[in-house]
Amino acid sequence: SHEEGEEGEDDDHSVGIRQRHLPRTYQEALPSGKGDDRAIIITETKPPFTIVGVNEPWEDLCGYKSSEAVNKSMLGLMQGPKTNNMGLKHAIDKLSKGADQVECTTVNYRKDGSMFTNLLTMGPMYNEDEEDEEMGRREAAYYVGMLTNVGERAQDMSHMDEPEEKDDGGNTEDITV
Repeated sequence: SHEEGEEGEDDDHSVGIRQRHLPRTYQEALPSGKGDDRAIIITETKPPFTIVGVNEPWEDLCGYKSSEAVNKSMLGLMQGPKTNNMGLKHAIDKLSKGADQVECTTVNYRKDGSMFTNLLTMGPMYNEDEEDEEMGRREAAYYVGMLTNVGERAQDMSHMDEPEEKDDGGNTEDITV
């Protein structure tokens, strides 16, 4: 019998996804050799959140090669009209105030223009040689993001009959009350 609380990699509900450990150093996130099977992106901690590194699963998910993504802004590369900008801003605000891990569901865009719904889990990354300062907050060197594709989006914009409530609370300008 499957008991509650057991770690099961085969659980494909979001609770299993949320419990997965976020890497906290650059080496842990993007190790040389065989790395993580999760789509990982590392950005600077200040706008425009310039990309400093991605892994192969991220390349496969987003359609960009590392060489096309590094030194580019997240905004220009993966975001568009359906991106949950308010949700992302809220998550970044929480990170900048010291949150250890935040989540945001948003729509991201691939290189070919196709869209996917992304459960983005983000957290701070630290320099490996930096000691804890009096057990207090260390300054984050980067932000790490783990992308989880939770659904493909219809590409044909003439079919705008999907309910707007699915937008996950960030963008409400299209909803009539």
